Amino acid sequence: MSHLYLDCSRGISGDMAVAALLDLGFPEVALRETVAALGLSGQVRLAVSATSRCCVGATGLAVSWDAPPPLRRLSDVLSLIEEGRLPAPVAARAAATFRLLAAAEGRVHRVPPEEIHFHELGALDTLVDVVGFTAGLHHLGVTRVSASPVPWFRGRVATSHGPLPLPAPAVLELLRGATFFPGEAEEELVTPTGAALLATHAASFGPPPPLRLTAVGYGAGTRDGSLLRAVLGEEYPGATEAGWEEIVVLETNLDDLDPRLYPPLLERLLGEGALDAFLTPTLMKKGRPGTQLTALAPPAAAPALCDLLLRETSTLGVRVRPVRRRTAGRQIRPVETAYGTVRVKLSLLDGTVVGATPELEDCRILAQERSVPLKRVLAAAQAAAAALLP
Repeated sequence: MSHLYLDCSRGISGDMAVAALLDLGFPEVALRETVAALGLSGQVRLAVSATSRCCVGATGLAVSWDAPPPLRRLSDVLSLIEEGRLPAPVAARAAATFRLLAAAEGRVHRVPPEEIHFHELGALDTLVDVVGFTAGLHHLGVTRVSASPVPWFRGRVATSHGPLPLPAPAVLELLRGATFFPGEAEEELVTPTGAALLATHAASFGPPPPLRLTAVGYGAGTRDGSLLRAVLGEEYPGATEAGWEEIVVLETNLDDLDPRLYPPLLERLLGEGALDAFLTPTLMKKGRPGTQLTALAPPAAAPALCDLLLRETSTLGVRVRPVRRRTAGRQIRPVETAYGTVRVKLSLLDGTVVGATPELEDCRILAQERSVPLKRVLAAAQAAAAALLP
């Protein structure tokens, strides 16, 4: 499983995050194609440069425009993403990032996220940074992201609402559940966009996991000391602690929600950062049949997911508790069948393959293309997958 570790000890912003992926090998032409897919290529200019920070060679990214960009609400941004010619995973994660950013700003200003109308969300550079970073992860095949503790820096930052203490209020809202360490800098090292990217993508905050290192990239910020290090590697399945992680469980019981709302609700939870979401039938007070809705999520995503459940369901409260889970290592390996190629998900424990499951969607597409029953294609894929077991 391809793992990206973000060393944020010298800060993180949207442009630093995208620049670090460019330094890792995300092609500049692919970034420009992503911007064009949003219909922004005629509105913004991208300048990718070789530079250095702290005597370390790095890549820099600057986004500029001729005319002042319009202020956009969340719905405007989501429409741009939805109408863009983006791969589905890229569009979903980019939209989730903007929803988290809007929710954080809404909590700061005590207004619904849909009413947020501010520079940070509507600016063209934020659109490029969020969608560019998500497209970079997709292009590099990253399946998991974690990050270092985040610096707590001092000073003030000028905003459209006046000077605010650092870290900015939106940064603290976004990084609930993240680990901070005290910093000496009196400057803005972590921006709301950088925090939103961490909140959406980082599954944990702490030291780097055991990795087989494959590449290192450096993204330069606009300040002299700002430098984001991105470490790409394959998770080492034989390491004892490689599969342990801290997550949160969100639960609520429902007995008066229209059951037709459950499928889109689960899809929305997954799109906004939940690792899993599922329903369990239960018997509630007064003998009423009900449903327990459960979501698993990274700690940083919990506040936004709680707000989503309170807005979109009839519940008056959500239970949240931290848990530690052990996950098997995962690899994707293609196998050949009589009907075509099928991806197989391998489960590994201490370096040994303990499970092999064909991707049902691959089988469904082959069955449709070959006009054969799905069960026949699935049986062939299962037989090929079984050959991968020890």
